[in-house]
Amino acid sequence: MNSVKETPMKPILRYGVNIGLAAFVSITLLSGCSLGENEGREESVWVRLSAKPESLNAILSSDANSSTIQNYLYQSLQVLDEKDFSLNPVLLENNPITNIVEEGPYAGGMTLEMTIREEATWDNGSPITAYDVDYTYRMIKNPFSETNHIRPYFEDLDSIWIDPYNPKHFKLYCKKRYILAESSLTTQGILPRYIYDPNDLLGPFSVTDLNANSEAYVEEGNEALEDHADYFAQDMFKRQLAFGSGPYKLVKWDQKNSLLKLERKDNWWGDNLSEEITGLENNVKQIIFLVESSDVSVKERLFEQQYDVVSGIKAKDFRKFLDEGTLDEHYKLDTPSGNSYSYLGLNMRDPLLSDRRVRQALTFALDKNTLLNTLTYDLAKPVQSPVHLNMPYYNHDLPPYTYNLDTAKKLLAEAGWKMGSKHLEKVIDGQVQELELSFKYTPNNTNAEEIGKSLKRSLNSLGIGLIMETREWTVLLEEVDKRDFQILIMGWIKDPGLDDFKQLWHSESYNNAGSNFVGFGDTKSDALIDSIRGELDETKRNAMYKEFQAILHRECPYIFLWSGNKRMVISKRFNNAFGLATRPGYNVAQWEPNL
Repeated sequence: MNSVKETPMKPILRYGVNIGLAAFVSITLLSGCSLGENEGREESVWVRLSAKPESLNAILSSDANSSTIQNYLYQSLQVLDEKDFSLNPVLLENNPITNIVEEGPYAGGMTLEMTIREEATWDNGSPITAYDVDYTYRMIKNPFSETNHIRPYFEDLDSIWIDPYNPKHFKLYCKKRYILAESSLTTQGILPRYIYDPNDLLGPFSVTDLNANSEAYVEEGNEALEDHADYFAQDMFKRQLAFGSGPYKLVKWDQKNSLLKLERKDNWWGDNLSEEITGLENNVKQIIFLVESSDVSVKERLFEQQYDVVSGIKAKDFRKFLDEGTLDEHYKLDTPSGNSYSYLGLNMRDPLLSDRRVRQALTFALDKNTLLNTLTYDLAKPVQSPVHLNMPYYNHDLPPYTYNLDTAKKLLAEAGWKMGSKHLEKVIDGQVQELELSFKYTPNNTNAEEIGKSLKRSLNSLGIGLIMETREWTVLLEEVDKRDFQILIMGWIKDPGLDDFKQLWHSESYNNAGSNFVGFGDTKSDALIDSIRGELDETKRNAMYKEFQAILHRECPYIFLWSGNKRMVISKRFNNAFGLATRPGYNVAQWEPNL
């Protein structure tokens, strides 16, 4: 490693987000499981999931339900504190030492130096070392891995130095200064190299090499990288096995009944430290996750005290529970601050939606305020951008797209659409095209259905057809990855902290099933995103945040709906059980059973 000059850096990056944003949906899949048959119920927690998890692989999944389960199986170097949102060391002995590099090959960049706890071991007793961290980062950077959703958070990491005398001591070298460097690099679940790469197939490919040569490897092909990516992505590592250093292990995944069972590990490395260190709690013996079939079934199970924690209750039902107190004897209802928002995603690269004026017309055609009042029951607020309403750089100057069919009709006319025999028509690429769109959502999602019906009525009055199509959650995700949609309803959830727009909005994130599935972005917006990521001056960064929100507001890649508080129902069978602002809104490992 060439010599570099480093300047100690103030801990301005101590607050951040867990890696990436996770897609969420407010609907469930069918399940025929009986909770009443569970033995040892007093030492277990039953959790209702809103949808079937995509995968238990710590770096391949991108949905919120998978992340919820992974929190108990894997560990990261640090975790986000639920109270003040600071970063607390878990696998690390202390917070990283962060320095700005002023000279040498990484001038203008930064370093993070850290040491893994001596006690930290894998389940086979071998120590967790920097080589496991290095392997995890290299797997994320492998261009053939299905990791495009989180790769932007690691792109500035260019080199890892591992102490030859102490493999738990290491230093990360970043090419640029990045507002989320510490949080992104230290909150990723770490994987055991001895399990996933026992033959060291990734050994020849360093982080530096993968940064420099990934494009060439993709263009020319690289058998070793492709083979390992395929091996890593096999179903065995997604839905059958999970190898982490966390306090729980996967003992059952009944995919027919959509039930997952975790058990507390015996002789786990953190047992003697769990009272001292935040993030090492394992108070309950079992955690059972169940994907429920319907809102009606969820309510029935709650009245029978069969669930211990339920989130995402329909706003109408939650409001009724609050007002009538029908669950108060056995449950407490909590509404911690939410860090999510719902939206309609518009495929900007579809020929029918590529014109900004059409997307703006669709936005004006949605009666959002009426839907907000009838569907959220005063438990949500309208939003105009992806930034949380409480952030100092939320752009409050954005004018709302107030429901106005006359304005929508004018925009459509300006875009060249004229009424045909049935729908609006326009010549596109030499052929007459009708303006008929599809609206995809998950089954039994009554809110999505009501939103779709309302939009359909408005669009029909404008001469636009709307076909409503239901898709199971996993099928919808597959179609999103293939960009096979025109309009869909989804949401994003993140932990508190600064926003990095690259995952969702940079044009690079459109490729390889990235999270920018609506196809937003150009050179100007990309440059602004890149500038925000590296700007450490808060005043300058906030001005750029607001500028970017104005661009989104003009281009309408999403029809932003609303952001609501979490709606949590939590059993009184436990002490220390309450709702959290961090996702998913609870940490059942901290709960203490009332035995």
